[in-house]
Amino acid sequence: MQSYAVPDSGASASAPSNLYAYRLAAFGTRSVRGDVTIKTSDGWFTAAFPSVTLTQQTLHMRGRTSAYTRSVFRSPVLYVRFPHPVTVQYMYVGDAQSSGDQIFGWDARGDVICQAPAGIGMTNNPLHVDPDTDIDAKHALQAPPGPNASVATAAIAGVPGSLDCKEPFLGAVATHYAQPDVPLAMQDDRYRGVVLVEIAVGADDKLDDAWVYSPSGYREFDEAALKAVRKSSYKAGRSFCSAAAGFFLFRLDFNMQ
Repeated sequence: MQSYAVPDSGASASAPSNLYAYRLAAFGTRSVRGDVTIKTSDGWFTAAFPSVTLTQQTLHMRGRTSAYTRSVFRSPVLYVRFPHPVTVQYMYVGDAQSSGDQIFGWDARGDVICQAPAGIGMTNNPLHVDPDTDIDAKHALQAPPGPNASVATAAIAGVPGSLDCKEPFLGAVATHYAQPDVPLAMQDDRYRGVVLVEIAVGADDKLDDAWVYSPSGYREFDEAALKAVRKSSYKAGRSFCSAAAGFFLFRLDFNMQ
């Protein structure tokens, strides 16, 4: 999830604002309603969002060594208004109920209280991935709401978890990376590529899944990267002093010299 301030005319986009826009995203189509939990420069808030449909969109991206397409599933732009200007530091879905999910079985779970993802509030792009096409273009999220837009009102909330430890928030990490097994035919200085693999680690330290986030342009490199990631070992991140599931990116450079 990403959010951007909707500033008053003439104000800086980085200045505190009482109106923010955001989008929801998931790994498949569905309708969802619930609440977002928001950390701001003036404490914690919650805001409800109405039932919205996450639809599939195909984006044209450019990675470090190749162009590619990516399918994303996201909501229309949603808005939340605060009682006074604040800076949003981070936000996450704290409660949700799904309908129409035919892949992950969320419908049967009813109303779900969501744990904050590991490392919430930390830098979520340590590799400085900067594709030419931003999947949440700022100009779309900084547009003022239209006449029929639903604008939620943020309500003051308490801290949603414990902060009583040395490091309440930590991202998931790899404790051991297996070396990629590159096919002999690709071990030539004619072949170079960079693969970004997104890794999902559960609260139990186990790899939940991994997929190519940005391909190299060579199927052999992409497959070697995925196999290495799946043979590696991980440690879960932390959220509000408890082990939590989370995602992170790993970069593999194939430079056969």
